[in-house]
Amino acid sequence: MKIIGRIVFLTLLGIFLAAPLVVVAGVSFNGTQRMNFPPQNVSLIWYEAFFNDPAWMSAFSLSLTVASLAALASVSIAFPIAYSIWKYQSRTALLLESIARISFLLPSIVLSITFLVFWSWLGHVGRIEDTILSHAVVFVALPLATIGLGFRSVDLSLVEAARTMGAREGDVLRTVVRPIVLPYVFSDC
Repeated sequence: MKIIGRIVFLTLLGIFLAAPLVVVAGVSFNGTQRMNFPPQNVSLIWYEAFFNDPAWMSAFSLSLTVASLAALASVSIAFPIAYSIWKYQSRTALLLESIARISFLLPSIVLSITFLVFWSWLGHVGRIEDTILSHAVVFVALPLATIGLGFRSVDLSLVEAARTMGAREGDVLRTVVRPIVLPYVFSDC
């Protein structure tokens, strides 16, 4: 009975979380300029307008570039911090993790103004790399939490067994730890 209750709860939660996406996706198929749900005069007119407009496509490709490179940068920042926490219990890495979590405590507008002031102080305003690095720093807490969870899921008896068999530290990281942590890394990209 407990399992059925859990399944019902998770199903209702999934529906609740997916409902706004279903409504927005449904509205996008309207053939009129009004936002009706369920859609009336089902059409792909808005998708055609989007994909045929060079300004929209330019903005879309720029957004994909920023998102991809910011994700790569944030994972590149988070991985060594999470590894240092897992392997060495490094105080510096723990401090960096705490600082990374501050981005979720501050309002987005405060972070945006802070980065704007920082980049203007450097004389580097309005460049794409500023936007990528700013996004990476703001969102580094997400891959840090996920990758840290991946490291915590490593069974230490596997690491000890590899060492017992003569594996060096780099071999343990490459053959034991990396395959376990890699799905957590890719979930952030």
